[in-house]
Amino acid sequence: VFLLLTDIGRGGAVWLALGAVGLALRRIRPMAAWQLCLALVLAVLLSDGIVKPLVHSPRPYTANPQARVIGDRPATASFPSGHAATSFAAAVALGCIWPGGRLAWYLLAALISVSRWYLGAHYPIDVVGGALLGLACGYLVVGRTRWYPNERAR
Repeated sequence: VFLLLTDIGRGGAVWLALGAVGLALRRIRPMAAWQLCLALVLAVLLSDGIVKPLVHSPRPYTANPQARVIGDRPATASFPSGHAATSFAAAVALGCIWPGGRLAWYLLAALISVSRWYLGAHYPIDVVGGALLGLACGYLVVGRTRWYPNERAR
């Protein structure tokens, strides 16, 4: 289950799919979908492009070769978790765009994030750091925008 969660969280795939479904069902507006994409891109740029190279924290299996790892062993730095950053950025954006699913979005983001620790790819602090970075990215992109669900998407 955690391998599946990690796989669907890779690159924000599940979040992009949810945005596409929302557009197809006319539950979200096209500009709201762009906000979702922007939140994902910002989270990836900040987590993988700036913070990871600056902090350059070793992965658990690099620091301890006997550490249990299930699945892939990424070669990038450990802090922050990119999966957590993208998941929480998207959960914030989708929560504002499609508020009826807010609890589900945050639960999915938390499960994807915890999967990274469970599989041995990250320390818990990496996941928390990624989640906080993602929350900040999501709120920065969404700002005070309000997408009213009772209005028909155009």
